[in-house]
Amino acid sequence: MYIAVSGRSAYSWASLGGEVHTWADRNHTSTGTLDSGISKKTNGILIVEANPDVQWQLARSLTVRGHRVVGTSSGDGALALISEWPVDLVLIAEDLPGMDGLQVAKGLHRSHPEIPVVLMVMKKTTDILTFARLAGVDACVERPLSADALTTLLDGQLLAHAATG
Repeated sequence: MYIAVSGRSAYSWASLGGEVHTWADRNHTSTGTLDSGISKKTNGILIVEANPDVQWQLARSLTVRGHRVVGTSSGDGALALISEWPVDLVLIAEDLPGMDGLQVAKGLHRSHPEIPVVLMVMKKTTDILTFARLAGVDACVERPLSADALTTLLDGQLLAHAATG
């Protein structure tokens, strides 16, 4: 399932047998919970990416691999969303409107230090890596990401987090 948050509205879809289900449809299942039907092995991932096409591509790649994904295009949205939607990992773009990715990472690390944060950057430099470490970022990856590289990175981050958390 993928939920995208834009401003104060949220929408989602999950492909089940060729059907498209909205968030409202998922909320009104027989158990009345948003997560009904989702495997306990599924990991929740928050994508913070301003480009809607890139956000969708990342979300699609991750949902196909069995992850629950929620996306937002702003740092403020991420900080608000993290308290409402439990996630196991946050994937943040470096270049965001308003707060940049490092500021978002710092805010998330301050409020939720147990959640691993991955920063997507255009180029890994010594300065970026230093600032990322100080902001509480667990890993930096260069963009664009291939689907396989993303999966390998996230599996490694989630496994490392499970071992220490």
